[in-house]
Amino acid sequence: MTRIISSSETVLDSAESVTREMEVSQSAETGNRPGLRPRLVDWVQTWSVWGGCYSVLALILLITLAYLFLLRLVMIISYGDLAKLTVQQATQLFLTGLQFDLLVALCFITPQLTHLTFLPGKRLITKTSRLLLDLTWFVAFVFLPFLVIAEYVFFEEFQSRLNYLAFEYIVYPREVCCNIW
Repeated sequence: MTRIISSSETVLDSAESVTREMEVSQSAETGNRPGLRPRLVDWVQTWSVWGGCYSVLALILLITLAYLFLLRLVMIISYGDLAKLTVQQATQLFLTGLQFDLLVALCFITPQLTHLTFLPGKRLITKTSRLLLDLTWFVAFVFLPFLVIAEYVFFEEFQSRLNYLAFEYIVYPREVCCNIW
């Protein structure tokens, strides 16, 4: 019996041979690491397909984590005793901080994540959706840096992390101003 080869099988076989040839030629370019570049391209394509509208939220999550990590690093350098800090303590400090930072970052993006998840695709291009996305960017690029700077200044003044005292000053400005003047 002879086997009849369809045109799709021929195209598939030729595509596989071209891919193998590309991997061999790229392995010479990448230092004999076969398939490094195609795997990277596949990963990026998978991320962009999965990401879609969620890629904006992933970026905001990463920005928030970066801001909070930098705040922690600056506060350790400014106020910590680096001579007594061991590598194990520093690792524990940053891992614990990462857990709390991730919780804060998720709180920032949860409203937008809920919005993107439960609305159908056509309703995501409305003015309301755009306003919510812009509000999320505002939090990431304006409110969060302000909060990081306020946290640093508050710690410098009171040797304590940002707590209810900062909000008491907002609620009772008359008492605060009388104490200052």
